[in-house]
Amino acid sequence: MLSRRKILCGLGAALLLAGCNTTTQLVESSAASTYRVASVNVSSSLTRKNTAVPIEQIISTLKTKSQSALVGASRNGDVPVVVNVDIDSLYIANPGAGALLGSTASSVAGAVTIVDAVSGEPLGDQFRVLGVTEARPTVFGAAAIKPPQQELAIISDDFAKRLKIAIFGE
Repeated sequence: MLSRRKILCGLGAALLLAGCNTTTQLVESSAASTYRVASVNVSSSLTRKNTAVPIEQIISTLKTKSQSALVGASRNGDVPVVVNVDIDSLYIANPGAGALLGSTASSVAGAVTIVDAVSGEPLGDQFRVLGVTEARPTVFGAAAIKPPQQELAIISDDFAKRLKIAIFGE
């Protein structure tokens, strides 16, 4: 018979693994090393009209943070590229839902394409990137949920970091 301690340890490990979301380089290193990010375009295919933060602000924040991360990582490339991001999934957590559900995290996800800035030709396959806050399990985790603007800042930072890793690696 399983002891209470083993069950709790197993549940804790499962929650920890569920919260892990790793990103690896998805663009061939030899190609990525030649890229110089000229611009980042962010759009949204979300059909929802009402969000905790206006869609325009979400797009602007993601664009600013992604552009900053990518331009800094691609200073030595000689092929100008445009990174297109289409946001198709967004959830900004709120304490009320966290208290009811017992766990919640904010997240943003989108499809990414890289195109040659001169010819407009796609450079490789489309891929997905996810930005997420840390897991906040239990009803008490709801207390750790920040106001919507701060949640947006956290998921935008994480998205930009993962986008940089997906294209240029660590």
